[in-house]
Amino acid sequence: TEGKKIFIDFYADWCTNCKEFQKLTLTNVDLNQALAKDAILLKVYDTDPIFEEFANNPNYQELQIGLPFFLVLDSQ
Repeated sequence: TEGKKIFIDFYADWCTNCKEFQKLTLTNVDLNQALAKDAILLKVYDTDPIFEEFANNPNYQELQIGLPFFLVLDSQ
């Protein structure tokens, strides 16, 4: 409804790169502000049931390879 991009971050506690990206987003003020201003931010944890739905969807085969995995969608 806001016309913003949707940024989905697939995250797991065991994923080193996920943790590094999280540190970056928390410490990089410019990145943090840009994401908060221009996007709706969602984080899907590997323990969330919807994670399995995405992981089993053939459109997101990257989730079979590893994390982190990001989706950036428009409002449509």
